[in-house]
Formats: sequence, structure tokens, C-alpha cells
Amino acid sequence: MAIFFSRTWQLRVLFTLFFANVSIMILGAYALSVSPALSLEPKSGVPSSESAIRRIEGIELSADFFYRLPEFFTPEEESNWWQSQDRVFKALSGRNTVSVEFIGKDGIMQQLEAGTTTMPFSEVMKKTWLVYLSGLIYMVSAVSVFRRHHSVSGSVLAFFLFFGGLYFISSAPIVNRAITLAPLYFKILAVSNYIASGGLITLVHFALVFPKPKQTLERYPLLPYIVFYGYFMIVTILYLSGIIAFATSTPFLFLWTFLMMGAFIHSIVTEKDLFLRKQIFLSFLAPLMVALIFILFNILPGILGTTSMRFVYFSLFSLILPFALPSAMDNLYLYQKRLEVERAFFREKERICQALHDEIGSNLMSIRFMSEVACTFWNDPEKAREVIQDIKQTALVNMERVKELLWAMDTNEDTAEDVISYLKSYSIKLFSHLDMEVEFKHSSPSAVIHLNPSGRFNLFNIYKETMTNIIKHSEAKKVQVEICVKKEGLEMRIADDGVGFDPEVIPKGCYGLRNMRKRAVETGGELNISSIKGRGTEICFYLPQKYLI
Repeated sequence: MAIFFSRTWQLRVLFTLFFANVSIMILGAYALSVSPALSLEPKSGVPSSESAIRRIEGIELSADFFYRLPEFFTPEEESNWWQSQDRVFKALSGRNTVSVEFIGKDGIMQQLEAGTTTMPFSEVMKKTWLVYLSGLIYMVSAVSVFRRHHSVSGSVLAFFLFFGGLYFISSAPIVNRAITLAPLYFKILAVSNYIASGGLITLVHFALVFPKPKQTLERYPLLPYIVFYGYFMIVTILYLSGIIAFATSTPFLFLWTFLMMGAFIHSIVTEKDLFLRKQIFLSFLAPLMVALIFILFNILPGILGTTSMRFVYFSLFSLILPFALPSAMDNLYLYQKRLEVERAFFREKERICQALHDEIGSNLMSIRFMSEVACTFWNDPEKAREVIQDIKQTALVNMERVKELLWAMDTNEDTAEDVISYLKSYSIKLFSHLDMEVEFKHSSPSAVIHLNPSGRFNLFNIYKETMTNIIKHSEAKKVQVEICVKKEGLEMRIADDGVGFDPEVIPKGCYGLRNMRKRAVETGGELNISSIKGRGTEICFYLPQKYLI
């Protein structure tokens, strides 16, 4: 199942949906441009809208003939509707004029000979471009969400937006048809609209996994796939088989809407994080309003015999979804990243405090004991001088360590250039009295990049440990340091021409490499050590982007 729901599989399905959406868009525009329409001369008594027409070439048109879609609850009613559409199309095709009976503006049944024509492509685009634009915005938003958010909620939202785009793209030619469409094209568009409407169930799935999956889904992760998409596949197959009618699934709109509302409300009530609670609430308002309007828009035609609002208004109103929901995902992502950085910062703060306690505290305790020992050597100045010298050296080590810790925490020295300058000056000072050549190279983007305290502290400690190991064990004559700063992260490479060693075999008592690897793992970075005996050593460290500001 993991392979079936892999990101590669999801990408293939989304690509198929994208191709289908574009194909339906082209097909719809073409269907409108080739389907026949009536050419009525503007004069007194001419019907103000096609819905006033009652007969064409003697074919009686029922009140539901001009329904936006075949919104019927029985296959028989839907079949009769399709047959009526087919008869009218044939009556209009291949004729220059047709007999039309209609209810005039004065309410009296009238008859006239009307010409037949086709809709110019410019008129097609004039009527449909806003709806098509809405569908394209949904598609663009879906691609953007899928690329940015590698999570279950991100993938589900991308699918929802693609189905939303398909819904508007397939609806555009249907709701803007003059009288009817070519039967084959009309059927394809209606089926596409039915599939798109069913696919919108992904919004319920999104409500169950945003901002985090419900406990039931954590125990049964395949449950939504079985229930939601199982239902979607079953009703689609039944509809395509002619067993159920187009509007049979309409009552389920209420069920899914109430389930979506319940999922969001449950998240709002149970979420303890105040920021997430407000984010869920704001994310809940957009789909709630669109879902309610969607239900009314699909139910009122069956009750009133007409649509309650122009479809283009509904499509434009629904654009709050491809903006509001991705924004909610972006806010959640940024919030999680912020929490991650804060947790890393506090972990590093604890490590710094631990270092102060363990190392500096231990050294201060040593100074105390050595001071007490020095007091016993008043009669032996030479020994007292040795002990005092040890106290001085320990105090100097402590001072250097405190300076390093203060530097790591100093927000005035947090740019990449500041860090590189500090490491360079540290190297010069360290190797100034040694017979080693240090070559220091660095590069960074023109934009100012900052490193947070945790990143600086870890970077410096790994750098310091590496240099200490080179001085103690490498017997090197030359050391090369390269630091490259990018927006994606920081890379540091340190190479020497020393005796080398086997990285897999660390002698007892040598804790430097272990500490470096441990620190790299804790930061989420990468530390690679390459060494060959007699050919030197190369250490590469990568600091993740989350430490860069």
C-alpha cells in the first residue's frame, strides 16, 4: 500500500488530472463553438431568455429542459432529459430556420421562424473566460501546494484543488450553452462534471488530516481511502453504468458537508495550541461558506426550475478556497518550522548550560582545589609557583571558553561573514606558532545571511574539534579550509596532508570524532570523514538551511 500511495504515484495521478482538465477545457470551448444556437431578431415579443421557449420544431420542451445539468434522481428521468436534448440538437442541425414557440414578454404564447447559427469563438471566450480562469487558478494552486508541502494534508489538498478546477472547467460550456450541445460532447462534459463533483470529497479527507490526522486515522490510516474514495469509485461506476442518476448522490452532499464541519469543529475544540486553533477556525470558514453555497446551487435548480445565481458568480466566489486553504498550509508549515527552530535553539541552550556546568564548573572547582593546595606551600615557593601557574592556565582556558559561548550567543555577530571572519581569525591565532600552512577560502551570496546561535555554536565546535585533532594527530604541513554559504545551507570542508587514519577505527581515549559526529546528528546536519593512511584527511560538514535566517 505504501508504494501505491507513494509520491511518485500521486504525481502521475495529478499529471493525468492536469492533462484531463486541459483537454476538457479545449473540448468545452470547441463544443460551444460548433453547437447550434437560435438567431432571434430583436423585436417586440421575442423571448428574453431561452428558458421561455416551449417548442422547437414541434418538440415540446419541459420546464427542466434548460437545467444546468441532468439533476434527476431516477435514471428514467435523466434518460428522458438526454433524449430531449438529442432531439432538439438534431432539429437545429442542418437547418437554416426552425419553428419556435415561446412565451412572450406579454405572457402570451407566440410562434416565429428563427434562424440557426453557431456561437462565434470570441463570444465563447467572452462567456466562459471567467469560469475557465477560476479553473486554471485552482490548477495552479494545486501544483503549487503539491510542490511545497510533502505531507498527507498537502497531497489531499492538491487533489481537491485539481478536482475543483475540473468542476469549473467542465461546467463552463454547459452553463453557457445557447440551447443545447452536441450530444457526444455534452455527455463527456456532464460525466466529467459528475466525476469532479465526487472528487470534491477530498475536502472532507483534508478536514480529517489538517493540521494533523485524527487519532482514528492514526490507528487506521487506510480508513479514509476505503470510505471516501471507495464511495467515489462505486458511485462513479454505477452512474457510468446507468444504474443511478446524476442527482442520486446529492443527499450525500449534506452528509459529507456535515462530516467536514464536524472534523473542523473537533479540531478547533480539541487543539490546545492557540495559534493552531485560530488557524483551523480561519481555514474552516472558507470551505464552509463555499460548501453551503455549493449545496444551495445544486439543490435550488431542482426546486425552483432555475439556478439561484449566475454560475460565474459562484466560480468567482469559490476562489477563496485556492487562496485560503493553501495559505493555511503555508502558515502551518512556517509555524512548524518556527517551532522546530525554537526547539533546536532550546536544546542547544541546554547543551550550552550543560557545557558551562560540566567544563567551566569543573575547571572552577579545580582552581579552588589548586588554590587550597597552593596555600600549603608557603614554605616551598617553587611548588607554590607551579600550582599558581596551573591555576592561571586553567583560568585562561575558562576565559576562552566563556568568550566562545558569548560569541555564539551574540546577535551582533550572527551574519555568515561574521562567522567566517571569526573562524579565520581563530585559525590564524591557533596556527601562528606552529609549522603549518593554513589556506582559507570562502564564498557567500550577495544577500546577507544570518546564522542562529545554535548553528554558530555547533559549527564552531566542529571546526574547533577538527583543528585540535589536526594539531594533535595529523603531523600535517598544510591545512585547507573552504566554506561555502548558500540559501540552502552552509558547507564546510577541511582537508590536511597529514598521516591520515582509518575513520572506522577510533583509538580509545579519542573522543573528538565521536563528539563531532554526535553534534552533527543532533543538528540534523551531515558530517563526512574521508581519510587514507599516508594521504591525509578530509572532513566535510553541512549545516542545514533551518539554521540560516
